[in-house]
Amino acid sequence: LFLIHLFGDVPSPRIIGFVSDRSNLRWGLGVSVLALVASSGFQLWGSHYAPETSDPQATAAAKRPTPVLADPIQHERSPEDFGS
Repeated sequence: LFLIHLFGDVPSPRIIGFVSDRSNLRWGLGVSVLALVASSGFQLWGSHYAPETSDPQATAAAKRPTPVLADPIQHERSPEDFGS
């Protein structure tokens, strides 16, 4: 989270200001759209190399359907509602 802010939020106003001073604000803000597209592509590329989870309980919990309750304002729930 720190690196996201360090490399994204900190330099972006200076970059937008630099570009908009030399052209106009539309081009200055357009630079941020280009950065968004580039970072999305980088994340998509990196997702192909991400390791699978090795925790069988986490995998089973992600595949388990969410229980549907008859009363949506039910405050007391039993452990069976959570599949335990």
